[in-house]
Amino acid sequence: MRLLATTHVPHWVINGTLMSSGYFIRDLRIFGDLFDEVCICAPKSKELPPDDAVSYGDGYTLVDCSVARGADLRSRLRRSWAMPIIIARIMRAMRGCDAIHIRGPEFMGIFGAIAVLFTNKPRCAKFANQWTPRSDEPLANKIQRWLFSRPGFGGPVTVNAIWGGNRRHIYSVFNSSITRSQLEKTREIAQSKRLGNPTRFLYVGRIDSNKNLDVILRAFAKARAEAGKEMRLDIVGNGPDLPAIKVLADDLGLSGSSFFHGHKSPNAVCKIYAGSHILLLASSAEGWPKTPMEAMCHGVPSICSNVSTLPMILGNEERGLLVEPRDVQGLASAMKRLATNNELYVRMSRAGRKWVENKTREDLMIQIKSILEGAWGIELRTPI
Repeated sequence: MRLLATTHVPHWVINGTLMSSGYFIRDLRIFGDLFDEVCICAPKSKELPPDDAVSYGDGYTLVDCSVARGADLRSRLRRSWAMPIIIARIMRAMRGCDAIHIRGPEFMGIFGAIAVLFTNKPRCAKFANQWTPRSDEPLANKIQRWLFSRPGFGGPVTVNAIWGGNRRHIYSVFNSSITRSQLEKTREIAQSKRLGNPTRFLYVGRIDSNKNLDVILRAFAKARAEAGKEMRLDIVGNGPDLPAIKVLADDLGLSGSSFFHGHKSPNAVCKIYAGSHILLLASSAEGWPKTPMEAMCHGVPSICSNVSTLPMILGNEERGLLVEPRDVQGLASAMKRLATNNELYVRMSRAGRKWVENKTREDLMIQIKSILEGAWGIELRTPI
């Protein structure tokens, strides 16, 4: 069977090889590995691929659906002009596919949701952002949430959230990149995890305004000054705010205790998790972030913003601590509390590891396969 997937995530074709962000490819394969072939309707970038770009491998092809990004008037007008062209390309690609997978939010999600109105083929969608409405979110998110929540959408919608509504076609699913093999490899590391000196804090992810790295740096500076013990902060990832964050670290006097690693391969990130003690995530909004679960796999508890699914992921502070977004003092206090209480630390470390052991990528794929087969009444491929 052949799946059509729509997404706003940029793709590259380098010497005939289709590539995209490694993070996105791992996520899409949760659906794509249930099919023999996958056709992707996505923007084809003319820029050089980023450090984390990897190849899909065999069975994946691209239909270029480039669309203007940005919130300025010119970008909006260009998107409006391109909309019928992009929808027509998606509809043309649908003819050669057996099922359609729409990924939202962003504008490709809207275009895909419109295109499926003109076919009766099986369809599903994933809303890969915070499902609970926010007053400051883009209009595109609100439109897609409305489109996907209507029974007339005609297929299952998976959301990385606790869904308490009455729409039977909307399914709450967890989000995971952890494999059963990784759980076995990290078992001994997780079981022996203790606080050390220095206490090593860690951030892993994109460096942009939503992630509030400035809050993490300011809180780390306060906690380090007030706790009276040696602390270190490792930051893994790239993004548009990286230069400004490096300047802020210098201004706060953190040049000797904060370390910027840039993008790292999944194997390299696992090694950094293994040597770390506490993960920090200070985002203003999230869907179902994977990093707290990756950290739990290595016995590393987290301190996270009290938003979206994070209270559930941390078990209402059974597996980590929660603070309000952009609360520098609250984050600093939580950092001091966890870094100076080994009994609390070990209890959260073990509880997190136990909880994550049935939240693997394989478990997620079984759940998705069951949802799609139940909704569509067809048998899908069983990945090896």
